[in-house]
Amino acid sequence: MAPEQIMGKEKTVQTDIFSLGCLLYSLMEQKVSFREDDLEKTLTATLNDELTFERTPEALKAVISKCLQKQAEYRYSTAIDLKREVESYLAGFATEAENAGFIKQLILLYRRNKTVSNIVLLSLSLLIIGSQFFIYQLQKSEEVALELKDKAEKEAYR
Repeated sequence: MAPEQIMGKEKTVQTDIFSLGCLLYSLMEQKVSFREDDLEKTLTATLNDELTFERTPEALKAVISKCLQKQAEYRYSTAIDLKREVESYLAGFATEAENAGFIKQLILLYRRNKTVSNIVLLSLSLLIIGSQFFIYQLQKSEEVALELKDKAEKEAYR
């Protein structure tokens, strides 16, 4: 039961979102959410307690936590929004609920495109190594040219 149901308020779409969150939690954690010894304790836990996650990946933890917000207005607006979040996770993208930063987005991009990412990284590495080698050769050539110039000036002075 969603907190608003326990408090006798009208059911909304967010009430169903809460139930879907409980279902997702049960599937991912392999245990029932807010289960206590008796009904009164279970209702109190639903109103006050936060669930703990042990098996759920961070991205899905954020999605489930958003579904299980105590205040209905902080949950997903529709089941379609929840569906999109789960599909994003399954496709290897960050979910809006997890509010992923730049590094997390890069890691997910790499995981989705390992072959292309490895080719790009290898190409960049070769480009950097090639540039370093070219600069080294250029410096050596400059040193040789300066030595030859000094030698030529000394010969010309003689």
